Amino acid sequence: ASSAGCGCVAGIAVGGVATGVLLGAAAACAVWWIEARLRARGLQSRARAVEQCVPAFAELLALATSAGAGVPAALESCAQHLAGPLQEEVADTVAELRSGVGVEMALRSLDARARSRSLTRIIDSVLVARDRGTPVADVLRAQAMDVRADQARQLMESAGRKDVAMLVPIVFLEIGRAHV
Repeated sequence: ASSAGCGCVAGIAVGGVATGVLLGAAAACAVWWIEARLRARGLQSRARAVEQCVPAFAELLALATSAGAGVPAALESCAQHLAGPLQEEVADTVAELRSGVGVEMALRSLDARARSRSLTRIIDSVLVARDRGTPVADVLRAQAMDVRADQARQLMESAGRKDVAMLVPIVFLEIGRAHV
């Protein structure tokens, strides 16, 4: 009988340890998942902030290049007048240019860090214009207008979706009142 009691106690102890290990693992997974979600949200909000600054960046770059500045000097001017995460990325690009990195490589590095479709289009346009000898300022002004139009379209689409979402509770309230 005593060996049965010892076996029972041992079983309870092992079960308690196993439960503790499982709870600990579950807690660790929950913490990891929460941190991953927060990191993803931070990256998404940063990407939105970068995307919102792209038209101003393109216009500043166009203004500086139309005044006769080369792309490196125009980027330096942008780094001084922009704000937010795009300003930080442009400042890093200016630092790369000062350290001897070529314009194309520095712009590709900016593109990779910023992860913005609008900025990618602008950088591609700048590099193509430089290769072809086309005035960069004209290309940048056109790109800035395209990006602004794109942002306005996205804003209108978002507003349209929110209008529909706001009507859903009203419809259900009206249906509920009709059946009462």
